[in-house]
Amino acid sequence: MKGMKIKNALSRLALHRWGVYAILALLCVLIYGRTVYFDYALDDAIVIYENAFTKKGIKGLVDIFTHDSFYGFFGEDKSDLVSGGRYRPLSIAMFAVEYELFGRSPAVGHLINVLVYFVLCVLLYHFIRAFSQAVGYEMVRAGAMGLVGAVVFALHPVHVEVVSNIKGRDELLALLASLATLYAVLQYHRTGRGIYLLVMAVMYFLALLSKEISVVVLPWALVVMYLLGSTRRVMMKVVGVLGLAFVVYLVLRLAVVGWGMGKPPMEMMNNPFIKVVDGRYVLMTPWERMASILYVMWEYARLSWFPLVLTHDYYPRYIPVVGVDDWRVWAGVLWIGVLFVGLAYFLRKRHLMALAVALYVLPLVIVGNVFFPIGTHMGERFLFFSSAGIAFAVGWMYEIFGGRWKNWLRAAVLLWAVFLLWRSVARVPVWKDDFTLFTHDVRISKNSAKANNAAAGALITRALKMEESPQRDSMLRRALFYTDRALHIHPAYASAHYLRGLALYGLKRYDASIEALRTAISYKMHDREFRDALYSILLEAGKEMGEKRNDPEAAMRYFLEAEKLRNDDAELYRLMGVAMGVMGQYRKSIQYFRRALALDATQAELYKNLGISYRFLNMLDSSEYYFMEYQRRTNK
Repeated sequence: MKGMKIKNALSRLALHRWGVYAILALLCVLIYGRTVYFDYALDDAIVIYENAFTKKGIKGLVDIFTHDSFYGFFGEDKSDLVSGGRYRPLSIAMFAVEYELFGRSPAVGHLINVLVYFVLCVLLYHFIRAFSQAVGYEMVRAGAMGLVGAVVFALHPVHVEVVSNIKGRDELLALLASLATLYAVLQYHRTGRGIYLLVMAVMYFLALLSKEISVVVLPWALVVMYLLGSTRRVMMKVVGVLGLAFVVYLVLRLAVVGWGMGKPPMEMMNNPFIKVVDGRYVLMTPWERMASILYVMWEYARLSWFPLVLTHDYYPRYIPVVGVDDWRVWAGVLWIGVLFVGLAYFLRKRHLMALAVALYVLPLVIVGNVFFPIGTHMGERFLFFSSAGIAFAVGWMYEIFGGRWKNWLRAAVLLWAVFLLWRSVARVPVWKDDFTLFTHDVRISKNSAKANNAAAGALITRALKMEESPQRDSMLRRALFYTDRALHIHPAYASAHYLRGLALYGLKRYDASIEALRTAISYKMHDREFRDALYSILLEAGKEMGEKRNDPEAAMRYFLEAEKLRNDDAELYRLMGVAMGVMGQYRKSIQYFRRALALDATQAELYKNLGISYRFLNMLDSSEYYFMEYQRRTNK
């Protein structure tokens, strides 16, 4: 009796849309409301605050739509960085408008993400409810299925990355527009009104501009129409309209990023199917590649139903190089097998669950590295589209399953929902900023070269802003531990060598620091940041040897190497002049001081140094001239 009352209350609530909206709004605020106080994190730099096009505001919109999505950050074409390049201008265009209106404001970006997520949950509720009614379920049951499904979707912790990371706007917009497309397909089947053809074309085009995974909308729409029993005429119109939208998008995309998929890069951080053998980088064997893909399918199953352990980083070697003898590979085979067999079975029966399975499994085929490397093995954000299928399936199971196990099943769903809420609430604070995220997740992704590198970078950035102290040195030594672990996984990881050099510099281990930076440059010869860092450390090492250790000869060795990197810095030549003067080589000293003066005639100290050097050579006229210039410029 008590269970019946709960069921009736839920059913009545599910039919009152404002009550549903209130529940979904409460959940979104409860889980994600605090993100408005968070900073930027992870890839936000690439698309927002370090993106030249975004920072132009409205003036950058043309560039955003006519360049690869990486261009505004790198300042050059990086369409070959990952296979096929990236063209996702819609979310970046939104960021540009926000930058125009609000400037550098992570609070605004986070707030908009939460609002879009809320609208997405509402749309999912309406779509599940409307579709369930369209295939024959009574209104009360359809409403309950929609409510349970939308609540599960709102609670699921794999969404934390998408909502809490402002860059996740591309996923939010893509799924929102994709579901809007399917809803328009449903309404066109129901009413036959042409306006819905226009809506579905526009929504599908916007979904594709948000993220490439939206290509799955076309097969999703076919499943929807098949289950609805649409006529051939209706199906042809829908496919024609969606196909036209796809062709327009494809022509635009190919005009911007090119026509080829490109060769997968031989860089472990952009191609997960590379391994290290005897110090060499080689491609995995076909069996190893297949095993890795199936292993990932098992990981996605775990994240779908029991997301206890979460991380933002699944880069090599979070997923190990495995063979077909690993049990998790066979668990992946079983999971994918069940999904495809279930899809075939439910399609044959024209059962609603066919759409739930299609919503889940088809995006996994796109992001599962089946056809081309996507740049990493997996990611929680890649499960975002598929989780709509999870929500749909759980909503159906909660409302439809009957018999003696009905109450037990519903209790299990409620307990699972509480578990999801707990994991989401616990996970969100980790996304406060880069330092919190990287230093937390490296404990989970300890076998990921990228996670270790990111944690090292966060520690070094914070440590080098601190005054010298035992705490600062401890942070730098911890950063060294992470860079060494990253290099054990990926020996040619240029960024890890670079960060190792910075940590060693902070610990005043100059020679080791310089060697690490030389190694980084050997892997990325033209990286300006690496070369600038090496130059600065060579100057610091030279000053340390000359000023504190009274070894001008050692100082000159550092300065001469620095000169090979830059010959346009007056400070370098001033230091070289001082070193030569200390060694008593005054003619050389004068040469370097004069070079410094030619580069920067405003440094009064250079005139004084030249006066001293000429005096030691007993060239008194020249000495007096430079001393007078020094006095004139300093009023002494």
